[in-house]
Amino acid sequence: MSTPPRSSSMTDAPPYIRPYIPSDLPILQHICEVTAAPQLKAGLPDLSIVPAIYCTPYLLLPSGISHILSLPPSSADPEHPKGKPIGYIIGTLNTRRFIAEYRDSYLPTILASRRYGPSPVEADALEKYIAEKGVGEDVKWIYQTLYTPEGMETVLLDEGLTAHLHIDILPEYQGKGYGVGLLKAYEQSVQEAVGTEGLRGYHLGMDERNDRAGRWYGKMGLRDLSSRVGKGRWMGKYLDGTWEGEKVEKK
Repeated sequence: MSTPPRSSSMTDAPPYIRPYIPSDLPILQHICEVTAAPQLKAGLPDLSIVPAIYCTPYLLLPSGISHILSLPPSSADPEHPKGKPIGYIIGTLNTRRFIAEYRDSYLPTILASRRYGPSPVEADALEKYIAEKGVGEDVKWIYQTLYTPEGMETVLLDEGLTAHLHIDILPEYQGKGYGVGLLKAYEQSVQEAVGTEGLRGYHLGMDERNDRAGRWYGKMGLRDLSSRVGKGRWMGKYLDGTWEGEKVEKK
């Protein structure tokens, strides 16, 4: 983690990476909504389901890890004593443990609230709810994702890529190099745990249409693993000095 930049006024100090604090939660949920895929924005009547899947559980469950990209603290903004978040990288080092925590601790609160309708177990009721809410045909899958964390289980876990991540930065701060710092902070967390419970590296799933992100991850050393999973777009990176079981020669 970096420390807050020192500046007499703090107005010219750059963003920095810091730990998560509970008061960050609503802002990070908002960032998750703002950066959601276009088809989700177009097809979902309630975008809060996006952070309910891809943000909130990582901040509340024990196995979640997070690094927050933040503006420097400012006396003019007392509501954010550590600085206002403008991005984040979140994830877990152990996807299977995260799945269990999500299923046993997080999902019951979602089901009890019924904010996002009936569970898939009530298939007819859920279909009726989705129709009544006007959910787009191409985004209905998100309800299945919300209620079935087992969808995070892929062959990549058996290959040592047991960690996974999500990264989001507000649009006005993208393209400035902050994503590199966030990914390096996350990789350091993974690197420190390599060898624990079979951990060798990390992976991520992404929108198949997001070629810009795919190119960026490629520049950061991730490889396309989609063919090994069989469905969707997946990328990953080993941090134990190997690739597919073979030592990688350092350049």
